[in-house]
Amino acid sequence: TKGYDKNDVKIVGNPDGINVFTSNFNYSLSSDNVLYIAQPLVELNIIKAEKFKFWARELNNVLAKNQNLLIRPHPKSDLNFLRECFPEASFEYSENISLFLIIGHYSTYCEKTQYLVPTILVKFAETDRFTEDPMFFKSIKIDHKNKEEIKKYLLKKECFQNFSPNLPKKYKLDYYKNVTDYILKIINEKWHRIFNNNN
Repeated sequence: TKGYDKNDVKIVGNPDGINVFTSNFNYSLSSDNVLYIAQPLVELNIIKAEKFKFWARELNNVLAKNQNLLIRPHPKSDLNFLRECFPEASFEYSENISLFLIIGHYSTYCEKTQYLVPTILVKFAETDRFTEDPMFFKSIKIDHKNKEEIKKYLLKKECFQNFSPNLPKKYKLDYYKNVTDYILKIINEKWHRIFNNNN
């Protein structure tokens, strides 16, 4: 930080620049929006492209005609691949949206969304060990082949009528600002020690 104002130094964290998980998602049973939080499963060779495409076709087929599929890409997502898999969907980066359901696989993002909007984690054999992590205890886990179970939640909104959004306090913190401040403190203390020892 030598020569820089500490307020100008920031650890950016996520490559897309989104460092604060807000609680702006508006859970609403009357909403027709379903958010798919993508993971780079194919891009990182976790599962085969054809396996993912099969699941994507199943999801597209069980969505009701009035439902809007929104996609939140992962920074490593291949956007062209996602467009090919979900041709009717649109990309969504805002959290200021009304949703009745979130679909994902596993991610720290899904760890947080499960407190705000009902969240389904779609499982593949290759991702089971992640999806079954206790951090996802509020999420509904469904095997990727079980399209009838996914369809049930998409079409029977009453399944979620007792859902009550409540984001725990730990997720309301600006994590990257806290980490940045802590690291800067260590660097500055070390720099002062070195400087004082040399004088």
